[in-house]
Amino acid sequence: MDPTLLEWTRMVCPVCRAGGLRAEVGVAGAGGEIRHGVLRCGHAGCGAARPIIDGIPILVEDWVEYASSERWMILRRRDLPAAIGAMLDAPLADDHAEVIRRRHLASYRASHFGPPAPEAAGLSGEFAAFLEGALGRFAGRVPGRQTVGLDAGCATGGYTAMLARHLDCAVGIDLHFERVRAAAEECGAAPGAAFLVANAEDPPFEAETFDVVFALNVLDSTALPRRVLDSLMRCLRVGGLLVVTTPFDYSTMYSARKDWISEPELMGLLARDFEVLEDRARLPWVLPIHGRRCDVFWVRAVAARKRAGAGGRSVMVEPIAVPGLVTFPQHRGCLPAGDARHDKQDRRRAVGLLRFGRRGWRPPRPAQQAETRQAQGNGGERSGFGNGRDPGSGE
Repeated sequence: MDPTLLEWTRMVCPVCRAGGLRAEVGVAGAGGEIRHGVLRCGHAGCGAARPIIDGIPILVEDWVEYASSERWMILRRRDLPAAIGAMLDAPLADDHAEVIRRRHLASYRASHFGPPAPEAAGLSGEFAAFLEGALGRFAGRVPGRQTVGLDAGCATGGYTAMLARHLDCAVGIDLHFERVRAAAEECGAAPGAAFLVANAEDPPFEAETFDVVFALNVLDSTALPRRVLDSLMRCLRVGGLLVVTTPFDYSTMYSARKDWISEPELMGLLARDFEVLEDRARLPWVLPIHGRRCDVFWVRAVAARKRAGAGGRSVMVEPIAVPGLVTFPQHRGCLPAGDARHDKQDRRRAVGLLRFGRRGWRPPRPAQQAETRQAQGNGGERSGFGNGRDPGSGE
């Protein structure tokens, strides 16, 4: 981790939301970066500490809960020859957690950095072309100050690197440690790109920090999409660019119907607080699965500029009148992100409602669902339902 990351992202403690963070170096890298260490809250009443592992800060609210589910991915060895790795994986079934997580990691890597399948090459390029076009027309560097971007649900970081090319710097956040580590490896040579493990429902940054925010195919992969959208709006500067893409591919396995943002509602929310600059009703997003399979999602893609006075309030404090809109019941967390009145449990991020036990994937029992909605990073995947996406990542 580059120590200057704390300054240009205006990072705050993920627990108290009031204190700044200071770095304590454990192992330094060759270039002065922090390879392993601790980030500690400077607030006198908090003092929470979060680790830096392999140069990746892990800024989650509940560290114990996150580590209990993600420890196995953090500690997984990557220095073994492929043949030995295959021997160790031999006892694992195709639906085992480790196999599924690695399969999804390979899929996102191929999507961001690999050549597209020849048969899907035309469709594959449209998504990135839309983003490049929006950044080229509506964003860029500003003389006299540093411009910063946020990629929420960054997966393996390809679009974070794109942001960094158009701005002075960009940070990608995701709750899957192995993807953030892969992003740092793939984009290590990209100037200005940095990555950390963090929660898009309550990202650990001060309000109005970012000039551009990407929310790419992440809203329908979270348990509380309204809270994610509200938090990202709060992080964006007035006049900043928000790029939202989503296929509205919700599942009740990961979020309750009342928490889904419908397409008319999303456009109503954006019209209220943003000037819509570009809108594509059906943009293809191609996700490679393996050499003979790609999943194609037709996403709504919107680039919009934040108006003065927008953000900082819940997106569902008042119902929005949109013709043809069925308004879902409001989520009870109708306070600005970071408000001390939020119940701690209610602010926790759900990555999915599937559990991975020692014997691999299994559906949750009904009694587990309320509990697992509160869990961070429990490794739930959508692959058991025939699509290559999973909760907690976009893109």
